[in-house]
Amino acid sequence: MEAKAKVSMACETERLHANVKLDLNPSSMQTTTTTKEKSSGRNRRDPRVAAAVNLGEETLKDSVAAASSSSSPRAKKAAETTSKEESLGDSVLRIYEYETKMRAQGLYVFMVHKGVTLTRSSGFIAFKRAFEAEWGAISRLITKVETVMVKYDVEVAYMDGGKVAELARDQLSRHSESDILRCVCNEDQVRSTVQLPGRAFTTGTEDSEDLAAAAIQARFRGGRQRQDYHALRQEHRAARVITDAVRVSALQARLARQLVRKRAEENAAFQALQRKFKDEWKSTSAGKRVIVHVPSLSFGEHLRLPIDRFGILQNMQLSRLCDLAHRDVEVVYVAPMALVHEVRTYYEKLLQLRGIVNAAGRLHIVVPENAHRFPEHASLATTLSYSPKALERIRGLVCGKAAFIMPNQVGEEDRMLALALRVPLFAPEPDIVSLYSTKSGAKEIFAEAEVNVPIGAYDIFEEDELYRMLAKLVAANLDVDRWVLKIDDEFAGRGIAVLDMSKFRFVQMARVDRARQTAKSHLGKAYWSRSDVQERARQKLEEGFRKEVRHRIDLQCPSVYPTWADFIVAFTNVGGVVEALPDSLLSSVSVCLAIDPDGFTRLLCTQDKISSRQWPFRTVGFVFPQTAVPHVALRSAAYAVAKILFARGVIGHVSVDFAALMDPNVQSLRLWALGLDLRMTQALSTFRFFDFLLGGHIEDNSGEYKISVISESGALPSSSLESGGLGSNQESQGTPREGSTRCVQKELQTRAFAAVSPLHHPNLSSMTYSHFFNACRRHGISYDLRCAKGTAFELADSLSAGVVGAVSIERDAAQAAIQLQRSFNFMHKFLGAYVQQPAEDQTFDGTCTFSDALAVSKRLTAEIEEQYRQELADQRNIERAQQRLHAHQKQQRRRMRRNEKESSEHEVSERSETGAEEASKVQ
Repeated sequence: MEAKAKVSMACETERLHANVKLDLNPSSMQTTTTTKEKSSGRNRRDPRVAAAVNLGEETLKDSVAAASSSSSPRAKKAAETTSKEESLGDSVLRIYEYETKMRAQGLYVFMVHKGVTLTRSSGFIAFKRAFEAEWGAISRLITKVETVMVKYDVEVAYMDGGKVAELARDQLSRHSESDILRCVCNEDQVRSTVQLPGRAFTTGTEDSEDLAAAAIQARFRGGRQRQDYHALRQEHRAARVITDAVRVSALQARLARQLVRKRAEENAAFQALQRKFKDEWKSTSAGKRVIVHVPSLSFGEHLRLPIDRFGILQNMQLSRLCDLAHRDVEVVYVAPMALVHEVRTYYEKLLQLRGIVNAAGRLHIVVPENAHRFPEHASLATTLSYSPKALERIRGLVCGKAAFIMPNQVGEEDRMLALALRVPLFAPEPDIVSLYSTKSGAKEIFAEAEVNVPIGAYDIFEEDELYRMLAKLVAANLDVDRWVLKIDDEFAGRGIAVLDMSKFRFVQMARVDRARQTAKSHLGKAYWSRSDVQERARQKLEEGFRKEVRHRIDLQCPSVYPTWADFIVAFTNVGGVVEALPDSLLSSVSVCLAIDPDGFTRLLCTQDKISSRQWPFRTVGFVFPQTAVPHVALRSAAYAVAKILFARGVIGHVSVDFAALMDPNVQSLRLWALGLDLRMTQALSTFRFFDFLLGGHIEDNSGEYKISVISESGALPSSSLESGGLGSNQESQGTPREGSTRCVQKELQTRAFAAVSPLHHPNLSSMTYSHFFNACRRHGISYDLRCAKGTAFELADSLSAGVVGAVSIERDAAQAAIQLQRSFNFMHKFLGAYVQQPAEDQTFDGTCTFSDALAVSKRLTAEIEEQYRQELADQRNIERAQQRLHAHQKQQRRRMRRNEKESSEHEVSERSETGAEEASKVQ
């Protein structure tokens, strides 16, 4: 409507000018008035245009009234002349007022008639006057407008001056025909004309036919060229794909060659570094040396992601600082986080109390400066490799000295770290670790070492193969009640699932079938071992396992593998094993070894692993020394495994897990090798802490730990280790004061410990070290350095994390377990109850919950008390048996004396009778 109003106003303006120049007859006035009424009717919606139109109508009406006022010819002529002059002045005045109002309202409409702009119209003049400063660009745009109108033979186009000026200001872009048409007031009429097919060639000009022919030819040629272009572009794309593929293949091959060459150079450098380390081991171990401890758990990322508090778990081996007990050793400990002041003070006081000379000067703690930039699950070796300041500091500490790195779980990042520092690893190569630290790789080592292993199968990578091997094993060993599935690369009892055969009805039917068939056959039990019988049983069992395993499986770590689908995906990705689980398991024993680079093997400790009843495959704590297996047999089996490992290139710390069980067939003790860890385990770390506190040694034949204790005729005041290790160094050594006349002598005593490490209690986070240790001291929970008894704590971080380690030391394992329960009872009362979360809500962090630790300590104490009662009963039975034996022997002696007397009397009587007979014969 606004566009129509602008057109009407332009028409009225032109007609007003025409009335000024031409004669004003009544008919023309009437026609003009009628036209204006129509225009006014069409423009009622725009008040500004309506006001302008009303002004024009009033001017025309006044002119008509003046022209028709006189009646006589002369008077009429004079009146006409006067009226023309007056109407002319009034019209000019009206037009000026009209244009003034148009300019005030920003309405500049001019007309382009057949491609020619009416430059003398008042609208154009007003438009030019209003935009005179920008007229250069506007003039060029008007020329384009005229060209377009000529091209499409547009009769009349009313242009909106405001839009034309606005479009002319944009001089950076090319103005299209569509942009120009948007400046036309009667756009609908003009656009309908422009959009007529062939309109540009029907204008009637001389070259219209030539233009049409050129357009047809251009269209045809364009089509031909587009077809050719598409074909050419397709060929070009195909050629480019081939070229790109060849280039990418060449680049990949070159990059692969570069990587292989670089990897070979790195391997050669690492091999040379390790060979030099082995060749110089005797001089290195005997002289001054620097040990760089990097307790990095360089597991695969898929294993590290589900672990909460991963940094604290890596820092739980602060007992590595105990290497400072050797005065020729300098320790560089790389911590995953900055150690709080209380933790550093605790271990510094501990070193002082043990009489370590110059401990502060030989201890260097390095924290990677970029550790906070990495996610929490990143391994320590990775964060250290990307911390140049920490690397430079370590290089400065080991420069010109004999040094080696003592890692934890070795990965590729540890090898790169060793190359970056040019320091060898006291550990096997990463490839060897990834091969033999798996469950399947350990089976190969045990088989070569000729160590007994459970019945089972290993190197299983497919679900169908798992069902097939499980059916084969169950068919051949129907008496085995439970079978265990283990994922190859898992640790800490996470990737384990148990199958209880009592839950499978088809297994029970197979057992009944076996009993029936063996009873009928003359072969007896040998009938079930026939291949055809076994094959039929396997088919039935495999079909049943495929249907029911997912519903009957017992997952041992639901926080990591909540469903069978999750477990089987991980199992098939990395492989796994299936093995029998003994029913008569007596104990699970861990043997910790150290294989030196020259092949010499040291047995460091043997421990009983403690597990909870809810999760029997998770280790809660340790008891040292183990008592379930004869030490000599355990040592022989461990040395056999270590010999094979060294032949395969393994050096460093090794932990071998055994199961002690009672064989029901022969009623004798059996030893099964279960697992292998090529790293310093938490069990060994706890033992190192215990060994540092006591400073004793292990008897090679018995496995007992012996210490030299100073005994006096009078009692010395005992010192204790609490509140961060505060105590007197003199008292800790047990030396008498000056002037003392008491008799001092040394005696060898045995020591044992029971430990839970790491232990998590959430209420510890609200405690401070001073408050916690003071409360422990008041309740008698402390370590007596002189008597070498009590409970000591392993610290890893501030108590805000709620994680500590507890080690109770006594004369034997039973007393140590009782002391550990006493410590946990105090913590239970002091810290409050620990609310156990449901299994599905728990997260794995490698720690033991306090509720599990308390339950285990109570169970150990109950077992010990039962053992004491049994031993006491056995002792009484022995005494009674001895009394009965003594009485029996006494009766036997009396009977023997009586028999001897009777025999002697009989002999005398026989002799007398013989003499009488001889005398009678003589007579």
